[in-house]
Amino acid sequence: MNKIIDEIIALQKQYPQLIKTFPLVNSRMVKFVEEFLSIKLDEQLLEIYNYSNGLSFLQYALVGINNKQMGSLLDLNQAVPDEMYTHDGNRYLTFMSDGGGYYSYLDNPQEINHPVYIYNDESFKHKLIAPSIKEFFEYFLKRIPYVLENHLKNGEYLSIDDEEIIPSDL
Repeated sequence: MNKIIDEIIALQKQYPQLIKTFPLVNSRMVKFVEEFLSIKLDEQLLEIYNYSNGLSFLQYALVGINNKQMGSLLDLNQAVPDEMYTHDGNRYLTFMSDGGGYYSYLDNPQEINHPVYIYNDESFKHKLIAPSIKEFFEYFLKRIPYVLENHLKNGEYLSIDDEEIIPSDL
């Protein structure tokens, strides 16, 4: 996860007006959120939160544990429709939004890695994005520079998973 955080830091230096970070969260708040949601937060996600309590990349918002500016895991996971919460007896935890979809991981306590899905408001279906939080952020960080650069040039908001616009080598 150190490599991912280093990539976020480099991108923030390159696009300071488009990427925001936030003060760290304390461990008491992490414990409170885990107890309140009856979930153990993914260790890889916690490493990101140990760098920044939420992140903003244009329309992409990694909500914070308890972040007044970016929103919180508690608020986001209490506001989502019930069908977003469970799958085969396991719960999804929504941690990121792009304004039209929600990125969630499937919390299966028997698994070390938690697969990441996107839930689209239009289709009402979960689509697998990556087999773990780490691999999701690798995918995200490979594509987000193209989105950021395009926004600076054209003012457009692209989606990282728009296969028709994002170059196929990303």
